[in-house]
Amino acid sequence: MVVTAADVIHSFWVPRLGGKIDAIPGRRNVIRLEADEPGIYWGICAEYCGPGHDTMMFRVEAHPLADYLQLREGPL
Repeated sequence: MVVTAADVIHSFWVPRLGGKIDAIPGRRNVIRLEADEPGIYWGICAEYCGPGHDTMMFRVEAHPLADYLQLREGPL
């Protein structure tokens, strides 16, 4: 996943997956996450970035390998 920001520095963090990377304006950083099990993993912005920081949450969906490969190939 490519991570960048439009305004200030943010920190993309998914605690249960162990990945954390800064999102910096004008820069493209890459993070690769791998879940041990399928499921929903919640992430937050771990860098105080101003008003609204406390609502910057997102979810990562980890799929079983067969489902993921089918999603990548698209509909038949």
